[in-house]
Amino acid sequence: MCETCNLEYENIHSHSMYSNIYTADSIITKEDIAVRAKELGQKTLSLVEHGYFGNIFETYEVAKKHGLNLIFGTEFYFVKDRFEKDATNSHLLIMARNEEGRKELTSMISESNKTGFYYKPRIDEDLLFKLTPENVVVTTACIASPVNKYGDEYAGYFIKKCKEHFGKNFYLEVQPHTNIKQVAFNQKLQRASYEYGVELILGIDSHYIYSKDAKKRDLFLKGKDINYPEEEGFIIDFPSVEEIVDRFKSQNVLFDREIKQAFDNTLIARDFEPVELNTDIKMPTIYPELSHEEKSMKLKEVINRAWVEDRKHIPKSKWKEYIEAIKFETDIITETNMEDYFLMNEKIISKAVNEYGGVLTRTGRGSAPSFYVNKLLGFTEIDRLE
Repeated sequence: MCETCNLEYENIHSHSMYSNIYTADSIITKEDIAVRAKELGQKTLSLVEHGYFGNIFETYEVAKKHGLNLIFGTEFYFVKDRFEKDATNSHLLIMARNEEGRKELTSMISESNKTGFYYKPRIDEDLLFKLTPENVVVTTACIASPVNKYGDEYAGYFIKKCKEHFGKNFYLEVQPHTNIKQVAFNQKLQRASYEYGVELILGIDSHYIYSKDAKKRDLFLKGKDINYPEEEGFIIDFPSVEEIVDRFKSQNVLFDREIKQAFDNTLIARDFEPVELNTDIKMPTIYPELSHEEKSMKLKEVINRAWVEDRKHIPKSKWKEYIEAIKFETDIITETNMEDYFLMNEKIISKAVNEYGGVLTRTGRGSAPSFYVNKLLGFTEIDRLE
């Protein structure tokens, strides 16, 4: 029986141009990944950027456009203790199985920035083992895994603890790169799989689509003065099943049944609950009881009262120009559902100036002086039309 025939997989480990907010290292868009996933008959879109979600709303829209199930996850930076000044920053891949898992990962990202930030946002054992086992899937990620970076003693301890906490939702991630370091790591994971009873899962770690694109990424990294000598021999494309099997065979580490297991386990992603994101604009409001139309009318009333006062200092011959500007600007505000922002700031600034003795600076930058209505609302003293 051919155990490596008729295999299929989901690429649970890929990175887009949002790969890393600190040192971007991927040349492909979310669209590129989605198109390739569809081409290979895959059902999911998993972009697990480093340390954050990487414009998750764009990923969500791209996934919907291509009929793919969005996998909500991150390749986290992991250290033993996030309160220590530890910049080893090993990698750990965590994906949400359901809505509760998505909320837990979102909270963990926040905590990694609030209490775990040291050059990069980091999680640790404390945060990791607070995750609800049924809500997430955890894999050991790439050769930068804590299983590989912290020595054999810690590796055994960590695998055992993850197995005890996450059960079947913890996997050892084998990757098909022919780099000697990856080969050695796969051998280590193979032994650990037998010793601790943890199954293998396939990770690709895509940073470009086709192997020929490696040159483009090299040029991209060179332009940013970035060098990853440990990646020599890595082909981090989005390969076909046949290419992956050939690379595993070239490594000469995994048995056919283990290769099949690694492929099959990626298919769990197809059973994750669909992610539903609310893409409406979310803005604090001081008028929660009012509708969009009512708040827009209230904003226009505030602007109109201010205009009646401000026009006393403007030649009547220019009133038409000002009125057209006011209409143009308020239309933009209401059409983009941003009236709460202007109503709220008008109250804040008015209170600061009139009750606390605040003083508006006589300079302006960016968007503050770009609208005349901002002057009417008290945000700036600059009249753009004048």
